[in-house]
Amino acid sequence: MEAEVKLVKSLYLKGAILHFSVALLMLVTVFDAGIWTFVALGVSGFSFLWVWKHPIYKVSRSQRQSITSKYKLPWYSWFLNFSGGIAGGLYCHFAFGWNWLSSLNMGLIVLILISGIMTLIYASRMQTD
Repeated sequence: MEAEVKLVKSLYLKGAILHFSVALLMLVTVFDAGIWTFVALGVSGFSFLWVWKHPIYKVSRSQRQSITSKYKLPWYSWFLNFSGGIAGGLYCHFAFGWNWLSSLNMGLIVLILISGIMTLIYASRMQTD
């Protein structure tokens, strides 16, 4: 049981880092940061490979599903993610006068950031007795 918790906790922590790196990539592309776009792309790619090489992906699919189904994020996490993303996009549109496409992109960035923060909080609260 303790080994499962440690395994899932490390997966969630790595997943949160992946969320933040993808949000960083999207953020630098919104502001057309030139060379920093390629740096952020490299960080995102490295983070993806880092999560993909996690030990949980070495077990069978049914074992992985049974382990991760025990430690799912709370039911309200999807509501918070999407409502935060919608609010962020609408705020950028109405407060800053951005066009709808840029506002949608910023809403997705907010959604990914909220998801990463919630994953990080959930992983840090997991008990590893």
